Amino acid sequence: MKRHARSGRLPTRRLLRELGLAALGRAAPADADAGEFAAVDGISFRVERGEAVALIGRNGCGKTTTLKAIAGLVRPDAGEVEVRGRVQALVALGAGFNDELSGAENVVNNAAVMGLSAAEAARVLRKATGFAEIGRFIEAPVGTYSSGMRARLGFAVAVNLSPDVLLLDEILGVGDLAFQQKCFTRLQRLRRAGVTILLVSHSLDQVSKLCDRAVWLDGGKLVQEGPVSEVVRAYRAAHKPRKAPPEVLEPAPAKRPEKPKPPAKERKPLHGPVVAADAVRNVWLDAPAGVGAGEPIRLGFGAVLERRFEAFNFSLELHTRFGVVAAELSTAATPGLAGAAGGEVAFELEMPAPEFVPGPLVVMGVIHEGGTCRFRDRLGVVEVRGEPPPRGVVRPRATIRRGDAAGTQNAERTP
Repeated sequence: MKRHARSGRLPTRRLLRELGLAALGRAAPADADAGEFAAVDGISFRVERGEAVALIGRNGCGKTTTLKAIAGLVRPDAGEVEVRGRVQALVALGAGFNDELSGAENVVNNAAVMGLSAAEAARVLRKATGFAEIGRFIEAPVGTYSSGMRARLGFAVAVNLSPDVLLLDEILGVGDLAFQQKCFTRLQRLRRAGVTILLVSHSLDQVSKLCDRAVWLDGGKLVQEGPVSEVVRAYRAAHKPRKAPPEVLEPAPAKRPEKPKPPAKERKPLHGPVVAADAVRNVWLDAPAGVGAGEPIRLGFGAVLERRFEAFNFSLELHTRFGVVAAELSTAATPGLAGAAGGEVAFELEMPAPEFVPGPLVVMGVIHEGGTCRFRDRLGVVEVRGEPPPRGVVRPRATIRRGDAAGTQNAERTP
């Protein structure tokens, strides 16, 4: 994007405004006749193929206008916008859907607009229906959908249309927490597949995890562009809330001195998120949404290390819904994976038949450099399907049989 500028016209309410001001005996501002404002003014940046770049800034700073210009939805008054490849934009989730048509018909229409064949459209429909998790409602008119169902289907269509460039405007808040994580995981997978992503988001934590670079806009102008950790740090520093001046109070009447209380016992804080942005970024998890009890679980996970770790360890903790750690799996325990590491690292994990009790398993990612934790955060959820037993964290395969007359019992583990 070269020296992009875009002006906007204010709503045509000038007559009502002037009548109201006249009734109050006030004159309209000197610039009221202009009726225009600079939505974006002279910004210029480049996004390489396969990059994930975030547009950040306060509301009204020009992020969405910039995204619309790249998508071709608005035309800039000056400058050039050059895009190579197939572009899929989610400026508003579900935009472009016809309320009178069913979800399936809308998906096929979107695929046809993108130039896909009938066979490719059928494949997109199958994948989008499974991803959106709306079941038989795919055959119902979109006008009967809730806003959440509409948003799910809109995102599912966009990520399954095989775009070269994906433009996203505040879409990572789609649906419930599990579906949000599912969307985030899909974006990480697209990024690793070489899809170029341009993301507008107010969630700086999500931006830091997903993107390589960030572009900070303010008042339609470019403030800073560079590595995401540097730009996010500068943005947070600039918008740190200012302390209010101390309030002057009348001195309180003197009180009788109280006996000093014994110091309270210090409570150890629970484990919270840890993200050392200068050491680790783009931590990802590729996991199935659900598995049956006793079925193999296959996970892919990795990260980008900003520098070389001499003693690197990446572990996954599987937590039950009650916060119990059902399992911890570490690269340090695997021969050949312990030791130094740097740059982009990726791993694959398979558990043949873990026999976890049905229910959600929260996957926590933990990265250590020696004895120092550099990253700890929730990466996703895997739902174990089936009927839960009365108690327990795992459901071991065991056989119980009668013992001898003396009362001894034998128990053997089945293969």
